Amino acid sequence: MGLARLGVLRGNHLNTAAWRDGLGLALFALGLGFARVNIGRNWAPLALSWLWLIAVTLAGMYIVYAATVEERYLAQQFPDTYPAYQHATKMLLPFIF
Repeated sequence: MGLARLGVLRGNHLNTAAWRDGLGLALFALGLGFARVNIGRNWAPLALSWLWLIAVTLAGMYIVYAATVEERYLAQQFPDTYPAYQHATKMLLPFIF
């Protein structure tokens, strides 16, 4: 909410700056560290449970599938502009995939 008020999210720029991607990754890492500290001892059973591993794997597979289907749909809806956007950005992880 604060970023929107500062005007960071305004505009129709399709490409993001590298510093924003880095900031997003840093915030993710901080959130993960915060969760680790607050979960305390329960971190190991949560991280090592086979049921959680299966659930996270299935959720990840669904997210990749849904993102792929969405990209195909957007390429059909915006054949002139979407391929350039798709080439300039990554689907799920900045700089990686």
